Amino acid sequence: MPSPTQNTLRGPPPLFARERQGTGCHAVRLATALLLVVGLLLPGGCACPAWRCGGLHNGTSFWDAKADLSVFAYGNVLEVDGAGISGSAVQANDGKVYVGGQDGYIRVFHKAAATSSSEDFWRSETTAWAELYKSPEFGSCPIYNTPTVLYGVSSDPSVYMVVFACGDRVIAIDGSKTVPTKLWTIDLCSYFVGSAELCDWYAGISSPVSSTTGDIIYLCVGPDNKGVCFALRSSDGSLHDSWSQNPFPSSGSSNSNLMFTSSPALLPTGRLVVGANLGSTGTLLFINALTGLQDFSQGTFTLPEGVTFTASPAAFSDGSLVICSSDGQLHKFSSTNAWLWSKASLCGTSTTLQASPAISPSGDIIVSASDPPYVRRLASDGTEVWSFCANPAYTSGACSGGAISSSPVYTPSGQVIAGGTGGTVFSLAWSSGIEAWRYAVDSASSLTSTPLVASDGSLLVGSSAGGLHVVGDRRLYDDTVPRLSMEVEVIGVSSRQLMDGRLAALKT
Repeated sequence: MPSPTQNTLRGPPPLFARERQGTGCHAVRLATALLLVVGLLLPGGCACPAWRCGGLHNGTSFWDAKADLSVFAYGNVLEVDGAGISGSAVQANDGKVYVGGQDGYIRVFHKAAATSSSEDFWRSETTAWAELYKSPEFGSCPIYNTPTVLYGVSSDPSVYMVVFACGDRVIAIDGSKTVPTKLWTIDLCSYFVGSAELCDWYAGISSPVSSTTGDIIYLCVGPDNKGVCFALRSSDGSLHDSWSQNPFPSSGSSNSNLMFTSSPALLPTGRLVVGANLGSTGTLLFINALTGLQDFSQGTFTLPEGVTFTASPAAFSDGSLVICSSDGQLHKFSSTNAWLWSKASLCGTSTTLQASPAISPSGDIIVSASDPPYVRRLASDGTEVWSFCANPAYTSGACSGGAISSSPVYTPSGQVIAGGTGGTVFSLAWSSGIEAWRYAVDSASSLTSTPLVASDGSLLVGSSAGGLHVVGDRRLYDDTVPRLSMEVEVIGVSSRQLMDGRLAALKT
């Protein structure tokens, strides 16, 4: 494998953080509706409300990061009572952002009016991100997965719900109200056939996904050797009666021998695909999303003994997909579920959680690896285009470092936003892999949260050590709290480099 050329900072590719931020979810839902008319089943109701942008999990964002981040990657930390955030945030059409914490709280953030001050002469923004709502719905159950946003649940297109899962409970809230309200709560063990005390289903790091029409929620749960997948009605959380076995493969007390550490993806072909571990061996399941029957048309793909799936699949628009396994291999499958190829040393090697690939609209693949922590752009056939050492301490020579668990994101203007080691997020140019900017989230912990590029160009990424970092946002000030004031002589520095009372170091 050729070593990467670690490029120095240069001008970033053209960014259109405000002028050309993408089409948003409304246009995609219209296109989805047209495709449904001609008989095609598409995933996700909206392209980017679920983890990694909908059912395809392709990691493509509708929005670009703010252009001035290439000058100075400033940020603000939204305090969440010290709770770590391991899952990823999602944004709805009305701008609200939803995320779960390790303290079991559901949190909602929005843009609020910024407090003005005569001292804040450098601030041009009138709004900043702030907490709107929080609720300890899951008690002490730590939320490690990511919620999903469902549209189509009402004749009013502005109405949507957000579904969270933790432990044996699934909770839906109405996010379209000014203050979000709970719609329903379901105890998954109420669907268990057998003595209730034998039920130990729990939602771990596998995130839910919704059908195109928003009427079905697909969710896979553990524990070891008892894992199952559900199809739930979004109206009330009840079992959808179209599945021949719901949950799949068994609702009884006998072991299924399955464990799910991968989130399901919903393919345009109408199949649900999810990586599962059968004992200590990984297997890829293709399930008919309408009937719940497993598709054996191409046989069963299994990994060698001791090798498992700990990443989630990412799908192409034609229904083909790629997925990483814990031995570092990247596997590609066709739209008919047929295995196409497997290539070594492209993915991470974590046996608990690793980054999932992203897919660009052109069909290229972005993968993050571990030890060494490369971020790579690959052609659709797996050929390397470029690689970047995502270790903030790297200068030259051989790349080294730990694992990357945060999944990369592709933006419309040609950026790759990727987590690296040392709690750092990098922005890389799509064409060359040149670093445009970096932001240190938390040097003391690794990132598992996938960055969300919000509609205002900010990036929201959780820290497992605590806090939701908003890259490209300035904090809300409280004028009742005294702040340090000093006189400084600044020559040749614009007010854009004065952030939150600090003099930013200029990049040369």
